[in-house]
Amino acid sequence: MRDVKYLIIASTLVCLAACTSEDCPIGFGNCDGECRNLLVDHENCDACGNGCGTGMVCNAGSCAITCQAGLRNCSGSCRDVQTDRENCGFCGFACSPGFVCVAGTCQINCPTGFVECIGQCRDLQTDRLHCGMCGNPCTVDQICSGGECMLDCPLGFTDCGGVCRDLQVDRENCGACDDPCLSG
Repeated sequence: MRDVKYLIIASTLVCLAACTSEDCPIGFGNCDGECRNLLVDHENCDACGNGCGTGMVCNAGSCAITCQAGLRNCSGSCRDVQTDRENCGFCGFACSPGFVCVAGTCQINCPTGFVECIGQCRDLQTDRLHCGMCGNPCTVDQICSGGECMLDCPLGFTDCGGVCRDLQVDRENCGACDDPCLSG
């Protein structure tokens, strides 16, 4: 998708640079410079400018009186309140940034290798405040390496701000601490 950057707002994808219909994901259409979800958008149902009437919803790209089983009418759009982070559990309740909607409740979404500790994603292998497990801080003179508090980094690793890094392969500390590789 070229170098166009997007900002996701609810079910709307807004282009931050020149936007064409080819830039929008499948199922979305470029409606006045915004990528709109044509499958559920009440004002752009199946096509830009094709609004559903009062009391109707946009359901799978068609204006309908009711939503399919398992979906709820949220301001004219059919939504799965079990998985929709903008309508989690019930219409209008949005999960905070960094959270996802699972079974109708907002849960933190930590990337692979991270664990949720007190509402924040932490790397238990290198985090000095949560070393090896949540709530297990290392002392001031220690670092966290491999999930264990240590006085010094193992052979072949360098202490970069309290985290042991392999300067030979670490993209964020390439050859020296805080010296990231260029993208690509």
